[in-house]
Amino acid sequence: MTSNKKWTEEFCKLFIEEGLNEEIKWGTLGDAPSVATNPSLVSTMREAGCSYISFGFESASDKVLKEDIQKGQVRAHLQKTLDTIQKSSLTPLSTFMIGNQHENIDDLMETVDFWIQNNAKIDPFICTPYVGSPIFYNNKDRILEQYDSRLSFVNDGTFKIDEDTVKKWKLDALDKFMNECADATEYTATISEYFSIPELFAIKHLMFTQDTKRLLQWAHKRYDETGKEHWKHSKKWNHYCTICTCKSELSNFELIAKN
Repeated sequence: MTSNKKWTEEFCKLFIEEGLNEEIKWGTLGDAPSVATNPSLVSTMREAGCSYISFGFESASDKVLKEDIQKGQVRAHLQKTLDTIQKSSLTPLSTFMIGNQHENIDDLMETVDFWIQNNAKIDPFICTPYVGSPIFYNNKDRILEQYDSRLSFVNDGTFKIDEDTVKKWKLDALDKFMNECADATEYTATISEYFSIPELFAIKHLMFTQDTKRLLQWAHKRYDETGKEHWKHSKKWNHYCTICTCKSELSNFELIAKN
């Protein structure tokens, strides 16, 4: 609703003129860039009886927002949007999701840090690549393989199967996937380049509880085990990481002992 400023202002004006703002309290979906750049619009909506605006923030990582989400919003928009909503005495509602295609441990920390800074308690969704969305078509083979393992062997050339049979397998796999998409709270297929299904469930829980200590301890352990860079966090998050703070403390003790 907030993306069309002229229409929203006209709607609110008519709502007030008819006296409906005194009788009906309502809410709507909004987008962060339009609210961040038009704070006066929120005041107009509040006067017309709006009590909440819900936003699909998705992630607080600028990298993920630009590469994967592509809504034209960055973390600065999210913060300004929250500040604007709170100043107008409205209730801000926001949804986030993890398991985005190029999301690594640093990106996940950007999101949970945003929640902590804003005193927000959020249980993120796991990214669902709905049919019709760009992420579905960009990852179609990977998605269908998760519903019929035979397709992975066909796609990598291990087995040569006739085209009609493969087409039937794909349609059956698509049907299974679409049936699971009926409930947004249920897990379907993953498009993450880095995290497995069990890992995403564990990450979801640790982020919901804002347990950055265990999240980063686990990241260290997985990096030591696998050597994969997506588990290695930047120095930006050292203040959340007990392993990094312990290493720093012990290094100082070592220097003192040598002196």
